[in-house]
Amino acid sequence: MSTATAYVLAEWLRNEAVCSCGWTGKRRIFQGHAVVDALLHCADTGHAPAGTGPDGVSVIKRDRVGTHVGPDSDGEAAGGTAASST
Repeated sequence: MSTATAYVLAEWLRNEAVCSCGWTGKRRIFQGHAVVDALLHCADTGHAPAGTGPDGVSVIKRDRVGTHVGPDSDGEAAGGTAASST
């Protein structure tokens, strides 16, 4: 039995809470407001916050193009390799 989990996708001035159930919160300028959105969604629906970040919610950084970049990544796009400049 799996439980839906909420997390935050963080980008410069464009942070939003997302849940694995398909819910997406409002885009926020401040990352902390998106974290609150995720926690409120969890409280309303009984879902669990993902991860053990400082606020109890995982924050996933995005590059400026919108490709998801994991917290332990070295800047390469998820599932791909960094383009070499020749």
